[in-house]
Amino acid sequence: MARIRRIVVIPIIYHIQAPLNKNADRMETIDAEAYIESIHDGLRLAPDFITIDLSLDDETIRDIAKAKGSTKLIAEYHSDRQELRRWDHEVWTTAYERARRLGFDVVRLSWPAMQFEDNFQMHAFRSRLATSHNASLPVITFNTGLLGRTSACFNPTLSAVTHPSISSFDSRHCKPCITVSDATKALYDSFVHEPMNFYILGAATGYSLSPAMHNAAFHKYGMSHSYQFHQTQDLKDLHQLVSDPNFGGCSVSLPFKVEVIALTHSLSKHAKAIGAVNTLVPVRRLLDDGSVPSELELFAERNRSGSVKAIYGENTDWQGIRACIRRGLSPANAVGPRTTALLIGAGGMARAAVYAMLKLGIQNIVVFNRTYENAEKLVAHFDRLVTQSRNNGSRLFATKNLNMQILRTRDEPWPANLRQPTIVVSCIPTHRIGDNPAPEFTLPQQWLKSPTGGVVLEVIIYCNLTTREDVRLPICSLHTEIYTRLYLSKSVMKRAVDGQLWMALISFQSKPLLNLSSSREKERHVD
Repeated sequence: MARIRRIVVIPIIYHIQAPLNKNADRMETIDAEAYIESIHDGLRLAPDFITIDLSLDDETIRDIAKAKGSTKLIAEYHSDRQELRRWDHEVWTTAYERARRLGFDVVRLSWPAMQFEDNFQMHAFRSRLATSHNASLPVITFNTGLLGRTSACFNPTLSAVTHPSISSFDSRHCKPCITVSDATKALYDSFVHEPMNFYILGAATGYSLSPAMHNAAFHKYGMSHSYQFHQTQDLKDLHQLVSDPNFGGCSVSLPFKVEVIALTHSLSKHAKAIGAVNTLVPVRRLLDDGSVPSELELFAERNRSGSVKAIYGENTDWQGIRACIRRGLSPANAVGPRTTALLIGAGGMARAAVYAMLKLGIQNIVVFNRTYENAEKLVAHFDRLVTQSRNNGSRLFATKNLNMQILRTRDEPWPANLRQPTIVVSCIPTHRIGDNPAPEFTLPQQWLKSPTGGVVLEVIIYCNLTTREDVRLPICSLHTEIYTRLYLSKSVMKRAVDGQLWMALISFQSKPLLNLSSSREKERHVD
């Protein structure tokens, strides 16, 4: 389970197929004992969800619920009995009400379809539940078997799917018969979802690998969307994109991440705290009072065209940065009260980097930026934010204290009261943006003398180096999840760019660390 948690970000569901007597929908005593023991074994692994068959009696279910901890319970009721194979039978409503009464978090109801029309019965059943005054429990409903594939595609929550490599073996009633790609493609082919246009918006987007990454994922999972470049020197061009009824959203690049906030109508809590936006999402329905719906409601309305009433701003840069720092730090450099980080830059990406550091519990941050006044603004912003969080008793950050200092020049010695940095994050461009020339910056040796090494996270725009990490993968994966409601595999995106990088993460020891700014100074610029 620990290994699974390290490689997946979606919820983990622990499911044991109940050994039911198909003629009675119940288990023999010896089978029930083994099943209950397996359930308790599963709870010890602390999965996000666990399924419990409703053939168990109420007392047994309540005993299991007492040991659930943080795990959420899914009530499972599946029947192969011929007389129950219709959604208007009272047994399905009774099972739903029983699951609600026993305190389950979700209920899953299914039976094998015998004819295609059974799928339409399922939709009628869901509609009846939705209009019921007791419909407070989320419900998963679908027909199993080959004839039930349509209902599985249109079930909106946690449909059972299989992997393409084993789909040919899953034709029995109790097995899922569709893949994620099958279900997604069916929604687009039936016009439930519509093809949308996505963009990366910035002053120099030609370098971007985002279109290749997103389009590869769209194609892999059967989506009809397109992701394109939109290079401009004027943010007013955003109005042209938003006027398209099929505008699905856009990623915001340099130099607009702070400026674009003025054009949004609502921001996520992360974007508000960072003071920068890298993701814009169209809002096509406003609440009765004219306000923007909650994030959860917005998330449920993706993949539909229509006039845009408002723009919602999000920031996912910090999550990509945090993920790469976590993976790159060795146990010797685990974050503690004296951990120190060095930040190069003071723009929108730098703000996201500071936010990521605070989320990791880093208290000591040193900033260098060629425009000192901008560094002062960044420091003042986060000093104020951390103070407000501490005074309000908020849990926004993993630390309640913050010590930020500014270095004025490359020749300045490292602050004597701080440890040498074990985390270096550079957020300055390597290329010209408008009339602004490339910074041509290299790291000085006196800032890179950590005896235990550390991690360097470098924003690289024009780069063909090979690296162990790519911070753009988690960022682009989060973009597609926001845009489409579907979590897409980062491996698909990684294959699409095949050796080309957005960001480089270099784990280093003290000797390689010294070489970073000396022997390779002329060939590699920190971004």
